[in-house]
Amino acid sequence: MAACTWLTLALSALTLLPLFAVDLLPLLDAPQQLHLATVLGDWGENPLWPQAYVLVPGPVPTSWPYGLLTVLARLWGTEIAVRVAFGLALAALPWAALVLLRTVGHNRWLLLGIMPWCLNAEFFAGQLALCLSLPVFLVLLAAHLRWLRQPTWWRVWPVPVLLAVLALTHPVPFVVAVCLLPLL
Repeated sequence: MAACTWLTLALSALTLLPLFAVDLLPLLDAPQQLHLATVLGDWGENPLWPQAYVLVPGPVPTSWPYGLLTVLARLWGTEIAVRVAFGLALAALPWAALVLLRTVGHNRWLLLGIMPWCLNAEFFAGQLALCLSLPVFLVLLAAHLRWLRQPTWWRVWPVPVLLAVLALTHPVPFVVAVCLLPLL
């Protein structure tokens, strides 16, 4: 394996340390994330939830992060589900950055600059949807740049698919992508 691949593996592993080094996650919104996963997971079983909350039919801007939390909570419980979901977001960020660096042809050692971005304020605030959207955003940029260089059907289909995933992940990176992609 190339040194860059080993570096990406090491960075992905390092991003997981804050999630599993403590007993209680010191994330600001973690209790709300846990509660929302519980409500969504127990919707049909707890008669209190339909009285207190409204279940929106259809997709909303944060559908897939909370859908992921709900599925993971059924498998391992809500607290482990939040750790695993944040772990997916943090571990995917170095890989997404590597994809973008390879696409634009920059030095792959710039990957070291992603570490401060992995453990950002949004992570410590517990913004799961935004943390999950960052890797999708970087891969979307790479896919769009590949398509611009070689406009073929095979290269264009990831762009709308990733835009749709981004729209269901978090609205802010989606709006940034919709504004940025035409400028590229």
